[in-house]
Amino acid sequence: MLDQRDRYRALCADRTRVPDVVEEALRLSPLIHAGLLRVTLRDVTLSATVIPAGSAVLAATHSANRDRPDGPHLAFGHGPHYCLGAPLARLELTTVLHSLVRHAPELRLATPARDIPLLLGGRFARPATLPVLT
Repeated sequence: MLDQRDRYRALCADRTRVPDVVEEALRLSPLIHAGLLRVTLRDVTLSATVIPAGSAVLAATHSANRDRPDGPHLAFGHGPHYCLGAPLARLELTTVLHSLVRHAPELRLATPARDIPLLLGGRFARPATLPVLT
């Protein structure tokens, strides 16, 4: 969002949109990039391809979120695998974003977003550094 100044300024002007921005960020920038490994319990037909029972399947939920602009995102999983920490994560993101737009309305990236390296080790993707100006 910091590389799109007009959107950040609009959020600073209307902080009531923070919860919506948090949900959109979770939908478009998922925390987990490695996908979720599951095992099929029975044969499953998907697009005319049969996936036999007992097969390992890697569910790329970050891709699924792009197909669901009006529905709930899968950033925290779904059903029995839903993340127990989701409410805390939402609260943390909301609190940080409220604080940023209140105390740093001129916040901006010091370098283009495309030049910020990502650390992709493990299951989580995150910026190696995040140079900003206030």
